Amino acid sequence: MSRANTVLKGSFTLILVAFLKRSIGLISTLILARILVPEDFGIVAIATIVLNFCQVMAETGGRPYLIQHSNLDKSVISGVWTMNMLVRNLFAIGIIVSAPWVADFYDDPRLVDVLRVCSLYMVFTAIQCPAVTLLMKEQNYGPILKLEVAEKVIAVSVTLISAYLLQSYWALIIGQVTSSFIKCVGSYIIKPMSVSIDFSKVREQLKYTGWVIPKEIFSYLRAQMDTLLVSSFFGKAQLGSYHVMKYISFMPASQLITPACEPLLAEFSNSKHDKNKLHYQFNISFMVLMCIGLPITAFLYFFSELCVFVLLGDQWLEYADVFGALSLIIVSHLFMTMSNTILYALAKVKYVFYYEIISSAAMFLCLYFLATQSVIQFAYTRALLELGIVIAFFTLSSTMLKINVKQLLKVVINLALVLAATISSAQFINAQIDNLYISFFVVGFAFVAVYLIGIYIAFRVSFNSDKEAHHLEYIVKKTLTQVTSKLSVIKGR
Repeated sequence: MSRANTVLKGSFTLILVAFLKRSIGLISTLILARILVPEDFGIVAIATIVLNFCQVMAETGGRPYLIQHSNLDKSVISGVWTMNMLVRNLFAIGIIVSAPWVADFYDDPRLVDVLRVCSLYMVFTAIQCPAVTLLMKEQNYGPILKLEVAEKVIAVSVTLISAYLLQSYWALIIGQVTSSFIKCVGSYIIKPMSVSIDFSKVREQLKYTGWVIPKEIFSYLRAQMDTLLVSSFFGKAQLGSYHVMKYISFMPASQLITPACEPLLAEFSNSKHDKNKLHYQFNISFMVLMCIGLPITAFLYFFSELCVFVLLGDQWLEYADVFGALSLIIVSHLFMTMSNTILYALAKVKYVFYYEIISSAAMFLCLYFLATQSVIQFAYTRALLELGIVIAFFTLSSTMLKINVKQLLKVVINLALVLAATISSAQFINAQIDNLYISFFVVGFAFVAVYLIGIYIAFRVSFNSDKEAHHLEYIVKKTLTQVTSKLSVIKGR
């Protein structure tokens, strides 16, 4: 039991670390967006593309190697540190040497100095102690939490102060280098140890991690393909706007929808041997994902201008359509999450790999040849194309599970009707208010209220005979009761 509790505590700590870092990062981005201009973010986005690519190429697989190793000694740890130090420093030198060529490609001489300063990021990463990995192996997450939070707070503080003083892209560069420096110093503080150059176990490490580099490169190219193409087709301001809009618009999916639904999706593994239970669990998960994800997407899409003005400021308003288009990716994320869960439950993981290859190729070809007129057109093409491919993949996955498609359509149609009424009501209210800040909060409140009322009516009318709906209603009521009771206790104190 104690081991299970330790694992659960560790998982919670990692989730908390990710949440705190994302929250601090989001707040800093929202503040910086009001100080800096889109072009500043564009220059940093190019530097980040180069830096991340070098990070991926320099991946030696040290972390998984140390975690799985059953007999760690100083030679193993020093060997991982040696490989990391040599490879990353070589790529740091590569960045310094190739900086003029990258600057020529993007026709911006400022990138020479930017990239050369960014090479320090690789240097500090290269000499980091593998303390974090060893603490993770020991299930000791307290020091990791302290280091991650301290690093983020210090780096963000330095970035904001630099932005206020310099009013340029250098603030973001200084922040990135500071972040790497704090991690490097902190890695020797949270778990003091001595490491030295040691090649005795390098061959053993390479045998274990030989597959890591191709996998990481493919994952990186798929995740950053659209940003790479935007950096090639459009100017720095358009790249900066796309980079920021993509980050913010996808935040609800990564920070709210996915964590909220992980417990539901985890039940698939417990139900995979019982077809009826698996179908039941699938229907509940589908309802929850759609009920949470679709209204968020609808609000971000139909009120994109309002969201951009309040969150980023009026200098970003011309890119509000980019924000709206990229918010549609949330829906793609919902269907992809369900598809992956189905195929993993059915032990058909190879289909996920096939999807990754085919969808990446189709996405690249369509974006490269069809979406070069404007960044808005690019964003819509990217979002709608991925949505179409993912829905097709979801249909295939559902067919393998022999899901009742009529039940799924029933959920989608009822949600569409509820959202149509919700959006119409919110748009009417928005038209009556001149102040955009007041409108944002009033419209947001009205949107949530009308949507919840509509969902309640839809469940009473259309899903009254569905046992999944009654199960969800029971869970919601139980959760609300628990929250109310806890609030009452707090109030009593």
